[in-house]
Amino acid sequence: MAAPEGVLDKLPPQNLDAEMSVLGAMLLDREAIGHAIEAVSAESFYKEAHAKIYAAIVELFDANHPVDIITLTEHQGKRKEIEAVGGASGLVDRLAHRGQRRRQVARVEIVVEAKQRNLLGNPLSGLFQRE
Repeated sequence: MAAPEGVLDKLPPQNLDAEMSVLGAMLLDREAIGHAIEAVSAESFYKEAHAKIYAAIVELFDANHPVDIITLTEHQGKRKEIEAVGGASGLVDRLAHRGQRRRQVARVEIVVEAKQRNLLGNPLSGLFQRE
């Protein structure tokens, strides 16, 4: 059975600015990493590059390594994912979306809500491909 016309042209719920803001805050503040880990997972991110960055940050954090743009770039290179996340410059761009801690909490909630709407509110969500 084919999907109704135009359904596949619509994007599932997501907020890329909020995703980048969460990642930027995680790069700047270890406490923000802990908060994000409690609230979201890699699968919470709509954009595949953001999910990969999140997963790498969590790996560094869990291994008790420093988490900053240099260690993240090196880690992504070792994982052979540096190009998949937009290269070193793509990682640096995430810093432009950094926010204060209290704003990061709100943006984590936006990412969580978008993922929930995507999974619960759209029975055709499995038909959409991530970027």
